[in-house]
Amino acid sequence: MQILFPRQYLLKDPKTGQILKVGQTQITTFIGRFEKYVTAGKKKGMNLIVEVFEVPKKLRGKIEGQIRKNFKGPLPWDNTNGRLGRGGSGIL
Repeated sequence: MQILFPRQYLLKDPKTGQILKVGQTQITTFIGRFEKYVTAGKKKGMNLIVEVFEVPKKLRGKIEGQIRKNFKGPLPWDNTNGRLGRGGSGIL
């Protein structure tokens, strides 16, 4: 039996290197997970990249939280738990 760990991801603008969002997804939801970001990126003239890595489940929240702590203020497309103070997913 193969153990599939949750995936953490970083959504980035490759031109600037800016991280727009940090998040997590499961292998069962990976397909179809990023279409809204692709659509938003195209509207803004951005070709986005997603860096994905597996982490053990017990570290998932710790790693995501630590990534967020390294930035001054919220990431521009990261409205998880309403942290941007606006409705929806946070995509500009």
